Amino acid sequence: GKVMEETHFASGNVRKREAVVPLLQYSTQNLADIAWSCANRGLAHRPLFDALAARAVATMPGFSKTSVVDLAWSFAALGLYNQALFAAIEARALEQLGDFGPAYLAELLWSLVTAGHAPSADFKARALAVVR
Repeated sequence: GKVMEETHFASGNVRKREAVVPLLQYSTQNLADIAWSCANRGLAHRPLFDALAARAVATMPGFSKTSVVDLAWSFAALGLYNQALFAAIEARALEQLGDFGPAYLAELLWSLVTAGHAPSADFKARALAVVR
């Protein structure tokens, strides 16, 4: 049968439609863009974000620093915390911290703190080293 999805907007409007494309077919950039676009409009659709989180965790090694930061910001901005996702974001960011400039690092740190994620001591030390 058809899989239907409901989208709840901040305005109170609800849209129902058939879900058509599985997230397995999207690139890591697409996943981050979907999350960012929804967050930018205040659309906290829990089933969509749960699916994005699961797919992002499975494909995190392919995320660029921009996609990592955008994904973290999107979940944090909507008040959606997923422990497995934020652990994967932290691990991927650790691999890329040397390439993070001040803006990327500031946005990532804001996202981690806002989401309620407690970074590891190693992450804190390496982030501090980037600042110095």
